[in-house]
Amino acid sequence: MKISYNFLKNWIGFKESPQAVADIINLHITEVEEVISSSQYEGVVVGEIKEINPHPNADKLQLAKVDVGHRPGEASGPEGDQILDIVCGASNIAVGQKVPVALEGCVLPNGLKIKSTVIRGQRSFGMLCSKAELNLEKRSGGFRPEGESAPEGIWILNNKLKIGTPLSEVIGEDSDTIFDLKVLSNRPDYLSYLSIAREVAAVLKKDFKPGISLDFKSKQGKFDRSVAVEVKDYKLCPRYMGRVIRNVTVKPSPEWMQRILLASGLRPINNIVDISNYVLLELGQPIHAFDLDKIKDNQIIVRQAKSGETIRGLDGCEHNLENSMLVIADSQKPLAVAGIVGGEESGVTEKTKDIFLEVANFDMVSIRQTSRKLGVHTDSSARFERGLSVLLPELAIRRAINLIQQESLNCEVSAVGIDAHQKLPDATTKIEVATDQINALAGITIPPNEMVDILTRLDMPTVLKNGRLVIQIPHYRQDMRGVADVTEEILKIYGIDKIPHTMPEVVLAPSKVKDLRLAVRRIKEILVRLGFIEIYLSPFDSGSPRAVRLEKPLVSHLTHLKSDLTSGITAAEFMEGNRPADRFKVFELNTAFVDVGEVLPDEFQQLVGRIKDEAAYRQIRGALDTLLAELGIVVEYREVKGLNGMRILADKKQIGEIVRVKDNDAYFSMKIDGLVSRLAGSKKFKPLPKFPPIKFDMAFVVPDRIRIGDILDTIATADILVSKVSLFDVHHLGDEGKNIAFHIEITSEVKTLTKEDRKRVEERIQNLLSERYNAKLRQS
Repeated sequence: MKISYNFLKNWIGFKESPQAVADIINLHITEVEEVISSSQYEGVVVGEIKEINPHPNADKLQLAKVDVGHRPGEASGPEGDQILDIVCGASNIAVGQKVPVALEGCVLPNGLKIKSTVIRGQRSFGMLCSKAELNLEKRSGGFRPEGESAPEGIWILNNKLKIGTPLSEVIGEDSDTIFDLKVLSNRPDYLSYLSIAREVAAVLKKDFKPGISLDFKSKQGKFDRSVAVEVKDYKLCPRYMGRVIRNVTVKPSPEWMQRILLASGLRPINNIVDISNYVLLELGQPIHAFDLDKIKDNQIIVRQAKSGETIRGLDGCEHNLENSMLVIADSQKPLAVAGIVGGEESGVTEKTKDIFLEVANFDMVSIRQTSRKLGVHTDSSARFERGLSVLLPELAIRRAINLIQQESLNCEVSAVGIDAHQKLPDATTKIEVATDQINALAGITIPPNEMVDILTRLDMPTVLKNGRLVIQIPHYRQDMRGVADVTEEILKIYGIDKIPHTMPEVVLAPSKVKDLRLAVRRIKEILVRLGFIEIYLSPFDSGSPRAVRLEKPLVSHLTHLKSDLTSGITAAEFMEGNRPADRFKVFELNTAFVDVGEVLPDEFQQLVGRIKDEAAYRQIRGALDTLLAELGIVVEYREVKGLNGMRILADKKQIGEIVRVKDNDAYFSMKIDGLVSRLAGSKKFKPLPKFPPIKFDMAFVVPDRIRIGDILDTIATADILVSKVSLFDVHHLGDEGKNIAFHIEITSEVKTLTKEDRKRVEERIQNLLSERYNAKLRQS
């Protein structure tokens, strides 16, 4: 919805600047998507086409000579005017037309910079513009004079305009500014100047009296032209109003009305069509005028289309109609697609003398569906799709007749109008809301008297009774239903900028570390980081000690649930392409089942892993050191005779084991349930550091007997700046020991760290590891 700053200013009488008004609308009413000032059209002037010749090198191009008037500092023609050669591809231009010309050096609203360019061997000094190129294109279901091109071509201007007139003067006053507003689906009233002006006045606390005259004079006595109306389905058309007006004079509309239409993105056609579009903008109610002589048998039937019917619309397109589409028809054919687009044949032209003025209310769902099926979206359909008040047509038809009588002083309006409808709703409805509910929902305390004042200014008369607001909701505010809606309206005008900037107090309680799911997730993350690949093996086997037997196995040789996952990971063959893999690191974390002689088996989470690689046994030991250290679990390893491996003990209780199968093949097994009960206590949240950390890596060669967990602890406590340490590589060197590498991060809460800080920490870590573990720094 495009809104003119000047029109709002004249209606309300404020002194605020265009930017201040844009800020008010943006903060208190709805989003302003764009602010368009007249400066956007600087360098675009009215030109007259003097001559058109075929382009010598292109069949689809033409070479036009265009008079743009005398420009200071430019060479002029024999009559003091400047004639420009301009290459144009549009087919709707003709000699004598007035068109918008973008001169060399100007920048169009779409960002296109105009410069002298050679096009197929001919130099072009400027560009003839369409409305789309000027960001003024607005498809409309309105009318189009006979012989004028569709809006896709060059914009043909009023032939009375003076050559060289800046386009900014054509589309509105020099100082005008256009606000392009975003309108939500629940606020169809925002598609009218009236509602936007009312809310701007409410914010500025100005009395709003728009002075919209609804009075008109009708011809009394017998009227020799009348129209009979039949509505087939009142669900699709809840109300249909109409009036016959005779002896109208079709001519250009007054300049002030054309300026408002242009500023709002609509194209002036003639006074009758322009008045219907003006009322559409002013009140938000679509209106349509038919040439009375083109309504067969003076009969209007509001019905659904018949199979095979078509209509040529005012948009210049032929539309194939379906049975579900609502149309306005006479006794023979459709005259318009209801609420979307009028028919070209029954439209108002310069020859029209008598009109039938239609103002109706249509079902929003029907209009939306028809609009999508036809692929036609107009200003009328945009309003009907959002749902309009069934009482609005009465105001709109009175306003339109008032303006038509001002333009056609000798016209005659029938005394009896058509108003087909069923039961109409009340003009207002009453709701009651407690003020403490509003304040509780708003999160601030707004004085009750201010609530009353705001709502009353929004055309919702309100009184305060015993701490409750009794509100009269007008018919066009169908979105106002309860306390949330009332609170929103009050807050918008009161100003969300007045709400204190206080952060909500929320107690952030971390999840319990003892939660099994969290522990499982953490274990998997660490193992994957250490280079392991997670696998999922079949949970079934042929029967092992204490295994749970299946009553109905899927296959004959898989009759039991596994009681120990190690049987699967040690027996599995891992492939690399089409051959067995020589090296791999895998793990599985899943459920094992043990038959304990009761109704239900014992279930537990088991972690098993296997490495097939050089020094596999030592790699598993290093990986488990890192895993358990990061989990905060202190363990010891104890060699066991006959096991060819070692047991893993925590608090002198076995939680797992490492087994060497071959020199290059080893596996481990642990019960996760036993790990969870020993996980470190809950971690505390701390704020993110204010200063950036420094990250670096260090690698050491240490004897095999040194535990990685001890080295991790030493690095972590080497200096107060050390915030994170993690192991990322272990490589066994045989008799020389093992190479271990760490990611280290240092952070300060009081300053930005420097290279000197990093060097000091590195030296501190190196010295400590050398003294305690005979570690040697490995140089890169």
